[in-house]
Amino acid sequence: MRPIVAAVLAAVLLCTGCTALTGTADVCEDPAVVSCAEDGVSLVVTVRATASDEQTLAIARDLHTASADDAHVQLVREPVDVAGLDPEISPPAAWRLQIRPGDLATIEQALAVKLEIEKVPGTLEIAVWDGWPSLSVAAIDDFAAVFDAASASPALVDGGTYRLFPDDEHLRIVHTPRWVSSDLVHEVIGIAIAHPSAEVLLEAPEGGGTPPTLYISRLTAVELDALDAQLGDPAMASALVPGTSVEYVLGTLTPDGVAHVSGTVGAAHAG
Repeated sequence: MRPIVAAVLAAVLLCTGCTALTGTADVCEDPAVVSCAEDGVSLVVTVRATASDEQTLAIARDLHTASADDAHVQLVREPVDVAGLDPEISPPAAWRLQIRPGDLATIEQALAVKLEIEKVPGTLEIAVWDGWPSLSVAAIDDFAAVFDAASASPALVDGGTYRLFPDDEHLRIVHTPRWVSSDLVHEVIGIAIAHPSAEVLLEAPEGGGTPPTLYISRLTAVELDALDAQLGDPAMASALVPGTSVEYVLGTLTPDGVAHVSGTVGAAHAG
């Protein structure tokens, strides 16, 4: 095969789906790009984990410029090994970003948030939906440290969702600073660590407009009673944002089905 023909063929194979793009070959040949491939719906461009913010932003802009308005294009951060992650679980991409269809200004804004959050060690699966950021944490023992660092960043200072990877049903926290203090988040994380079989969810509509509810299920009857006493203890009121209240619902499986106990954090109740 002639060298020129071989080079063209290699570029096409490297960047499958280029019919939706013009000039994509140049983007795919960027040293900061790991690969370009088609997943059946979208052209997926993977950018190196070592690429700088400036390089990553430039690739996003170039892809947007090169692609047709009706193309489907995603930019993905190269997965890397994460400390604390089960070695049998493949690390996911730190984030994915839809380049097309989409408005460039909105894309740049979302990418800036993701680039900021990924600087916090231990973060995975960073996403931004309608302006609300979320991330996964690789190890429960690092959850508090990741929360402290991430929630102090401008991207998450107004709130965000934190999930344990890969089992977000064990621990998921919607942090709404208007209602939820860092102290309460630490209490919730501590409960999840102390009860590895439980489902611990601090749930609220994203955006922070309404107070959350703490749901803890898959408890034994003994654990339920102990947590009811712990959460209802008036001393817990010090973990609340002044002037707010947080409800909790605890669940345990009995021979007659699921039994629930509810209350208000820091407000002891009888039975």
